[in-house]
Amino acid sequence: MSSDELATQLSNSLEGDLSNSEALEHKPLFSWQITANELSEEAESLRECYINEMYGDCNVDEYEEARRGLNEISAATYQDIMSVKGVTDNNDDYYQQLRVGNLPSDYTYRLSEDKWQRIKALNVGNIYIFGLLRYLEGENSKLEDDFGLYFVPSKAWMGIAVDKLRAKFSREFSGEGLEIMAGQGALSHFLNENYDLNVKATDNFKTHQYIVSEATHCIGVDVLEMDAVFAIKKNRQAEFLVISWPPGDREIQGGIISNPNDVEILDAWACRGPILFIGLTRSFAGVWLTGSKTFHKKLSKQYGSEVIEAYRSKSFAIRDEAVLFTPKNEKWVKSSVKNTALAQGTELF
Repeated sequence: MSSDELATQLSNSLEGDLSNSEALEHKPLFSWQITANELSEEAESLRECYINEMYGDCNVDEYEEARRGLNEISAATYQDIMSVKGVTDNNDDYYQQLRVGNLPSDYTYRLSEDKWQRIKALNVGNIYIFGLLRYLEGENSKLEDDFGLYFVPSKAWMGIAVDKLRAKFSREFSGEGLEIMAGQGALSHFLNENYDLNVKATDNFKTHQYIVSEATHCIGVDVLEMDAVFAIKKNRQAEFLVISWPPGDREIQGGIISNPNDVEILDAWACRGPILFIGLTRSFAGVWLTGSKTFHKKLSKQYGSEVIEAYRSKSFAIRDEAVLFTPKNEKWVKSSVKNTALAQGTELF
């Protein structure tokens, strides 16, 4: 499922169908509490354009509700939202590196760390903040459209993630890993080529049509056609698991259906070792976009989590994360302590 489809699904679940037969003939008078004197000219223009374009065909009640919702957003928050304007995919150097198969050192956009942290702190669970961010960043993603990638490959976070992963194993770490639902295998490619790992990529090639173009031929590996559960059972030498943007809830006629079968992946892995996960780790309006509710509930119960803070999502509205999950079970904990002690020359009693 593309990010555009995810955004549509999310918007529908949050705000319902915007089309209504009782369309406004005349927009009602409304006095903004946050006036143009408090907002910048650009922010005031954004607010007016957004509500007229997104809610102009709604009935009077829905239109006024939207205006009230937009009015409750503070002037400071509008200022942070405006930071997104013109930023999406503005880093040409990033894409030049990616096109020749190199792992970029930066992100898909140029944005100061301070501004990124302020945007990251925005509550995208608020339908209007989510909508304004999505409206400003646009529907297209060069990373997704040209390369078929949902996660953001970058040295800026991957080196940190691998260092944390190695630290879980100490000197006995073999570097053997397994990626399931790998698509074209780009994540495994970058991990293997840049960090001396040996990650085997697998996918059943049934749930998504992956993009193949001039832009993608340098960043894939040989992906073995294999169901995720079967791949885990077959590759018992793998010490860590990699999962990036797994399927989540699906919208069908009549409602949303979940994918409870993905919990079988965790059952098959059986807390054998850490999991490097890239995706959304929480729901939006009850919709789980990457992995089912059951999957995430079991993941949080059986594993401790460490968010890789250096990771930056390609979307400001649909923000995925890179998270390293470590088993909580006694067998793994004892093994990890033993490995660390041996590496440090500590005598165990």
